Amino acid sequence: MKINLETLILSSYDDNNKNHRLFKYGLSNDTEFQKYFGQFFMKNIDEIFAESESLEINKAYLIEEEKEVIGMIRIFEKRSNSINLQYAVSKEYRRLGYGKKILEEVTNFFIRVENIDCIKLDIDKYNNGSIKCAESLDFVKDTNGIYSKNRWI
Repeated sequence: MKINLETLILSSYDDNNKNHRLFKYGLSNDTEFQKYFGQFFMKNIDEIFAESESLEINKAYLIEEEKEVIGMIRIFEKRSNSINLQYAVSKEYRRLGYGKKILEEVTNFFIRVENIDCIKLDIDKYNNGSIKCAESLDFVKDTNGIYSKNRWI
């Protein structure tokens, strides 16, 4: 499955794609990623990155720019009008503006194409870079510490 965003591509994991395999296996050496995503993700990585024909709950999807994997999103929960996401930027693309680009294009896709009214982000409370990125795109922290953005903002 491939979905064209504005300038990026959201795609299902493909075990035959060398760049996909390198990204997935590179996560095992990415201490910053593991710090924020935890042991559950790493323990279940093969299930989370399983190929899919459509967007599914508890699956991770790669974000590509010009065939390079620059990051990923994971869908935690989807209700009729809201979705919970987690995102990460590839190690070599961090602190270069890609987090904002990924989050902005994925948010626009879910709001405009999938007709989602509310997007919630699972961001570790110590992940200052992701918090700043979310806030710069008008995500607001609620009383439970969840960052969300509504279609109407």
